[in-house]
This record gives sequence, C-alpha cells and structure tokens, in this order.
Amino acid sequence: SCFCLPYPGEDVAEKKGYDGSINKVRKHFLYLLGDYVRRVFGERLAVKQIQGQKVTAMQLFEFVKVYCALFKESKIFPEAMTLFRATQEANIAGAIARASAFYKKEMDKVAGPGAQYMKEDRLWGYHNAAVETAIKEFHNATKLGTKEANSEAEKRLRTQLEEKYKDYKESNRLRDPMAFVAPYIVPLMIAFAAWLCRYVLETVCPRRSYTCLDFADFFGSLYLVILSFLMFHLVSTMYDVKSSFTSLIAKKAVGLKQD
Repeated sequence: SCFCLPYPGEDVAEKKGYDGSINKVRKHFLYLLGDYVRRVFGERLAVKQIQGQKVTAMQLFEFVKVYCALFKESKIFPEAMTLFRATQEANIAGAIARASAFYKKEMDKVAGPGAQYMKEDRLWGYHNAAVETAIKEFHNATKLGTKEANSEAEKRLRTQLEEKYKDYKESNRLRDPMAFVAPYIVPLMIAFAAWLCRYVLETVCPRRSYTCLDFADFFGSLYLVILSFLMFHLVSTMYDVKSSFTSLIAKKAVGLKQD
C-alpha cells in the first residue's frame, strides 16, 4: 500500500538551519503523519520473525545497529553475503542480550533488591541453574550463525554472566549480618577481659603495691586502645559499605540502560 504525506513547510524542507522544532512543521502534515504512524504501528503490525523466531525490541535494536554500521562503512550497496553475515552478527548479539536478560530476571528473584542473605554455596547453585537455562535460551534463539560463531558467542555470554554473578555475590555479602559483627567479637571479648582485670586489680590491690597498680593501668590502657581501634574500624567499614552499594547501584543502572 502507498501513503503520501503533504509538504511539511518551507522551514522544514528548504531551510538548512532547521533545528527539528515541531512548531515549525505544518499542522496538516503532523495530522496525517500521526494517522500514518497509527496505521503502520497499529493493529495491522505483524510481529517480525527470523527463522521462525519472533524478533523482540531488543533484538531489533541490535539489527539496526549492525545494519547502520554496515551501510556507513560501505561506499556502495553491500553485497548479499555481507548483509547475511551482518544478519548473523545481529542475530547472535540479540541472542546474547536475550539470554543475559533472562539470567538477570532469574537471579533477581533470589538475590535481587529486597532479597534476604543466603549462604554462598546456595547462591552459587542458583547461579549455575540460571546460567544453564540462559545458555539454552541462547541456543534456542541462535539459528543463523555457524558452529564456530555460536561457540565463540557462548563463551562471551558465559563471561558476561560470570561478571553479573560477581555483583550478585557482592550484594549478597553486604546483606550478611555476621560479616559485620564477626570482626568485632574477639576484640570486644579481649576489651571486656581487660576491663574486668583492671576492675579486679583496683579492688583487691593494696594502695602501696605499685606493681599491682601498674598492671591495672596496663589493662585499662589496653581496654581504651581496643575501643578506639574498634571505633575507627567501624567508621571505615561503614564508608566501605556505602561505597560498595554506590558502585553496585551504578553498575545496575548501566546494565538497565544497556538492556
């Protein structure tokens, strides 16, 4: 079918300094353009397929990027074999993106925002299960590439998933309550023992026994040194935790933009 659009106006079609402002486009042109868009992207728009696989918006974006790069590099219209190879590349890139998104969806259920802490071996089990399922999704979507190309793409996908797992692992580590408390248990016990020794020595030691009082002062100083160290370590740990959370949030934001 054919759909003709009217003249958009002199400011749009003839002036080189046109800045893309919609206000300079004729209203009649905008009205018919809206009707055209509704016809193309309305109910009659069929889902595109390649080798029986429906093309998602993410995969379509990969095709557009590959074809734009191909036509930009070519001085003349690309050969059929070159176009086919570009289609293979875009198909594989779309399959990787789809599998990576599937892995993220599965891992977010057990280790995403709001999830509870779990032991690392259990998290590793979820990771392995999600990776295997994502690999199956990758192979189900990849039908145009050669065995060598698909094998190389699978390696890239596994590398991406391992990098994503590092983020989930770090996020899970920050949720562990014992990871925050454990480093302080032994120093606190030593500090308490030092304080108790000082209290006992000051209570039972004769006032003229300088050796006994020196030991009491030693345990008192040890108690203060340990508390000062723990306070410094607590402040440093809180800063590290804040930095780690900021880094994880930034990585997730970049990942969402890429997806």
